[in-house]
Amino acid sequence: MPHTTQSTALRSATIRTATPQRVNSKVTYPALDGLRALAVTLVFIEHYGGGSHGGTFLNWFNRVRVVGSAGVSLFFVLSGFLITGILYDTLQGNHYFRNFYARRSLRIFPIFYLVLVLCLVLTPILHFRLQWGHLSFPFYLGNLFANWNWSLYELISPTHPALSINLGHFWSLFVEEQFYLIWPVVIFLVRDRVKLIRLSLVVILAVLLLRIGLVCFFPIGTAEQFAFRMLATRADDLLVGGAMALLLRGPAADT
Repeated sequence: MPHTTQSTALRSATIRTATPQRVNSKVTYPALDGLRALAVTLVFIEHYGGGSHGGTFLNWFNRVRVVGSAGVSLFFVLSGFLITGILYDTLQGNHYFRNFYARRSLRIFPIFYLVLVLCLVLTPILHFRLQWGHLSFPFYLGNLFANWNWSLYELISPTHPALSINLGHFWSLFVEEQFYLIWPVVIFLVRDRVKLIRLSLVVILAVLLLRIGLVCFFPIGTAEQFAFRMLATRADDLLVGGAMALLLRGPAADT
């Protein structure tokens, strides 16, 4: 009997060891807050830092500023990591799509549409010149149209120039929202963690090649807009984070 009990305990321990525990998507990672702070700092430096004629310190600061765009990539990686983790952890639950999109909508929609409504209200007061392309903004497709017509991001007031509004930062939000529409469906259909990681790696390589091709074969101004402000050319950042989230949920999750 003691031998049987020991054998049963040993088998149970083996099963627990061999079965990877699912990472709880509600667990917070303090280190990610530090990465967010770094990303914010990099973006801030890019937009407001430096000055080529401001003395030794500002000249040095201006050299740092050129890497500020990496902050956006870092934001995308963090977003891909968190969203993929949430989606994979809730894959077997009820109301997979409803719960995910409800949470995303409550986080993003109110403030985004408030800004759009505010711009619309101010249009007759500040005489903004709205264009047909602005109709793409409420559907999170503004980056696609603005790549062809950059003036869509600029609401210039001819009567009060100081109150003009720049919406250029919305391109990254559009990219993320497009990712949120597609990636949950992919995870739901594929389901297998290893296949999802392999798919992510294939897309990462394809996006890299696409971006290189755009830079090599198009004028730099055109390449900059299309190679860095579309989901098709920034999906690698998002999927790097997604692949890391999936790796964390593998057999080596507790090591």
